[in-house]
Amino acid sequence: MTNNLITLLITLVCFICFYNSLENGFVHDDIFAIVNNKDILPNTSVWNIFYNDFWGRTLIDSKSHKSFRPLCTLTFRFDYMVFGLNPFGYHLVNVLLHILVCNVLFQVLRDIVLFDTKLSLMATILFATHPVHVEAVTGVVGRADVLSCLFVLLAFKAYHKYLATTQKDVFFTSDLLIAVAYGTSTFFIKEHSVMIFFVLIGYDALHNKQCVASMFTGGIHSSTKHMQTRFFKRIGLLLVWFLALFRYRMHLMNYTLPKFKLEDNPASFSPHLQTRILTYLYLLIFNLKLLLSPNVLCYDWQIGSIPLVDTLSDIRNLETLFGLSFLVITGVNLLTWVFKRQSKEDSYDNHALAIGLFFLVIPFLPASNFFIRVGFVVAERILYIPRLYPPHSSSHNNLGTLLQNDQPGVAEYHFNEAIKHTPGHYRAMFNIAHIYRSRGEYEKACDILKTCLSLKPTYFDAKLLLADSLNELGRAAESIKLYQMLHKEHQDNYQVNHNFAAILQKQGYQKEAINIYSNLLTKDPKNENILNKLATVYKKAGNNEMAVTLYQRAILAHPKSSKAYQNLALLYYERREFQKSRDLYEKLMQISPNAEHKRNYAIVLFALREHREAIRLVDGNIQEQPSDMQSHHLLINFLVDTQEYQKGKVAIERALKISPGDQRVLLFKANILRNTKSYAEAIKIYRHLIHKNGRNMDALINLGTIYHIQTTS
Repeated sequence: MTNNLITLLITLVCFICFYNSLENGFVHDDIFAIVNNKDILPNTSVWNIFYNDFWGRTLIDSKSHKSFRPLCTLTFRFDYMVFGLNPFGYHLVNVLLHILVCNVLFQVLRDIVLFDTKLSLMATILFATHPVHVEAVTGVVGRADVLSCLFVLLAFKAYHKYLATTQKDVFFTSDLLIAVAYGTSTFFIKEHSVMIFFVLIGYDALHNKQCVASMFTGGIHSSTKHMQTRFFKRIGLLLVWFLALFRYRMHLMNYTLPKFKLEDNPASFSPHLQTRILTYLYLLIFNLKLLLSPNVLCYDWQIGSIPLVDTLSDIRNLETLFGLSFLVITGVNLLTWVFKRQSKEDSYDNHALAIGLFFLVIPFLPASNFFIRVGFVVAERILYIPRLYPPHSSSHNNLGTLLQNDQPGVAEYHFNEAIKHTPGHYRAMFNIAHIYRSRGEYEKACDILKTCLSLKPTYFDAKLLLADSLNELGRAAESIKLYQMLHKEHQDNYQVNHNFAAILQKQGYQKEAINIYSNLLTKDPKNENILNKLATVYKKAGNNEMAVTLYQRAILAHPKSSKAYQNLALLYYERREFQKSRDLYEKLMQISPNAEHKRNYAIVLFALREHREAIRLVDGNIQEQPSDMQSHHLLINFLVDTQEYQKGKVAIERALKISPGDQRVLLFKANILRNTKSYAEAIKIYRHLIHKNGRNMDALINLGTIYHIQTTS
């Protein structure tokens, strides 16, 4: 196969595996690293990403997880400049990066590790399609792992070229500097990938195994001594540079380590040394099992998802013993190979095995818990580099979020549980306020939102919901005051502007609402919603000509959308320009001939005295949807207005079969009985309606009219 064909095959395989991720949204950590992270916004200083963690919090903050990945955040910033917050673009970049990684991996395997095109292609296809890599590619924050893998492979490739092509008397070359630059880049992308420097040291030792072996066997010659000197110089350079990077990282974190909670990594909080050691060792083997048999995968192994190994009698210790024995035996065999001369075929096999172990073991060491506590139990994302806990508040909050629409009562319970276990859980407070507001409990929603904002004063979504809840509660002045603050802080935010203008319009501040809507329209001249909203405000302000102009603009910009047609047709009807209204409804019938539009069209036709066509149109609605009571009401009204009382009676009886207690239909029936002088039956119905609703003015007036007729006749 040609190189181009191999590249195409690898690209197609990667794309076929992950193209469906392009439809995904932002989930879990994506929300914090991207949606809520101000560091990716163009109006935020780009230098912030070199002082803040992956989530936008300053590294010296005690609450920071110290995840320092500025180059990855920088790619999110570029994504935002191109795609805004459309997740499609972010997922597309992840898939493209995975394709690039797989193609570079093939080159490394073919040219440095396996020296066999077919075998290298098979290994690359396995890597490209391995299920354990799903989270790294499909989760946007997984880009840190994909991107760091790319730079790890590039660093390894450059260092191999340096060792293979550099002349004996030359030390510094462009290849060495490129390898160090790539390795340094990994430091700014994902924490554990900086271990590439130790991978390079291991590979250097492997590449010069005779020199290394001679240090232990004692057979030092002048040529070997020169090689050893150069070897130690290279190792020294890599170690010194690594230590410099490590010190810089600690300086950024103010020499403090991240603070994790029990649910993040239960084993590390165990007071028993035996439990910690046995669990850590088992987790090493558990990760290895995921690579060999990924039959159980999870996006966030936490809490009790993997029970602690407390005793020596735990059956899982056998898995640990078997796995560690395999690694130890493999390591011993490799050391034996270093000190013994073997056949070329065996040499190639051991060469590939050694490099594989370097990439499997060394980058994993920072995640092993043996050197530093980490914030996870198992993280499949870190394997991208080749190789209900009841008190958990976040679990309750996440479960409540999932159930919020379908089972609000159960969701409310879980939000309260989250608050009970973490009294300062402001996100759960915000979510429960949403439920209160949806039930019309605006006072309760406002109270809990105020508590939420006392804990998180900058919580934008909570301020927005509070402003809306205050407005629903009738406290318009407070709502407007809060929106004024939000508008000042977030002048370009569409939702703030839109909601603020809607409230101003509702409270009669038409001029102010017009100003805000107009400003939005200058930024997005074809926005259908704003065109319609602004037209409606002008209409309420009495400027019908401007309203007509804006509705017409909306129709031109969105000729297949029904909203502007409906609004403009209604405006013409209210101005008694019935023919213009009819013309619009005829176009609307071609775009969206639904029941509501047909009813409104019928009203216009009736106003034009086209009674037969209006009645036919509404009756057609009823034939298509017998339960459409609005069409029943309209048809009966038409028949009464045209004094077709007999047909009206038939229509009334048909409607009452659908809804026997419908007060409007009963009122129509009583009115027809009154008009046909069947007073006794009419009185009976009017009294029934008044009994049901003592403020039914139509029934009261008509009943009074009958009594007046009876007393004066």
